[in-house]
Amino acid sequence: MLNVMNMIQKTSLENFMKFALALENGVNVRYIQKKTDFTYSYCFFYIREFEKLGMIETKKHGRDRIVYVTELGNELILTVKRLKDLLSR
Repeated sequence: MLNVMNMIQKTSLENFMKFALALENGVNVRYIQKKTDFTYSYCFFYIREFEKLGMIETKKHGRDRIVYVTELGNELILTVKRLKDLLSR
């Protein structure tokens, strides 16, 4: 959990939440990029960081890189959704 906090400190909380909420199983990087409105390189920065933390796995499929959310990643996404709901009250 400390690694996640270090990552959040490096980036803004809003961008972290936006990326986490855009994650879905079996989508490619371009889909996440369009959903978050991040540049491709910035989106890929998050993908590398989330992969290091064990929250997602990526697999090359032809020219695309497909993102798969791990169990830890699903827990994070649910937590971020709950936090977003609390903040929007």
